[in-house]
Amino acid sequence: MSSGHAHPDANSFIIFARGEYLTGDPATPACPMTEHHNTLLINGKGQAKEGDGHDVFAAVSYELLESNPH
Repeated sequence: MSSGHAHPDANSFIIFARGEYLTGDPATPACPMTEHHNTLLINGKGQAKEGDGHDVFAAVSYELLESNPH
């Protein structure tokens, strides 16, 4: 199975006020990276398999991806 088209942007945020985006994602780059989104890098590293196409969570187990793991 595949997560389809998934960017490395878990827990990113967008702020919209008074009809304008104050933050937001840039145009989709050829190869999405965590640093292209409003989210954190840890020790300079992004999320999952960033830099390897548009399905960055393909190799991550479903148990790890669950929002409420058992």
